[in-house]
Amino acid sequence: MKKKSWIVSGLLGVLMAFSVGTVQGRDADSVLGAVDEAKNAVAQARAAIKKGNDQSVNLSVSEDSPYLNSVVSVVKQGSENWKLALAALEKAEECEAKLLSSSVKDKNLELYAKANARLAVARVSVVEVSLAYVEAMYNGKTEKLKVLEEAMGDAVEAANRMQATFDLLN
Repeated sequence: MKKKSWIVSGLLGVLMAFSVGTVQGRDADSVLGAVDEAKNAVAQARAAIKKGNDQSVNLSVSEDSPYLNSVVSVVKQGSENWKLALAALEKAEECEAKLLSSSVKDKNLELYAKANARLAVARVSVVEVSLAYVEAMYNGKTEKLKVLEEAMGDAVEAANRMQATFDLLN
């Protein structure tokens, strides 16, 4: 029997560390609070990914595994959303810098900064579920995969809805 292994490296992380909420001392509804919340979410995701890399975690899924397509899909979605989260955070930070350097209050720029920050947080949520899925596979907890697949679908749908709403603003 021919077996081919798919390797997923470095995606195992401790997901309970994801506690994205109001940043201490700042209102999450303010531009600075929203951007700080996004920075916090991205930093925590980056730390979880780094922890998986540092532990040299390798997840092997054989070619004939019933989970292969799901693992590939989840990891691909996590990776794509990670890139989108970083891009949204970068745009939010650019807006924040412009707002902080200007003496004139620009409501449109504030809205754009908040929307990008919230979009980054939504995209990180997809990454978080992707990491949880890989962690469950790595630990052999396949009974949790169905719930995580549903959570992944919900997180992707929410992020895509937010993206569609954001695109209407542009």
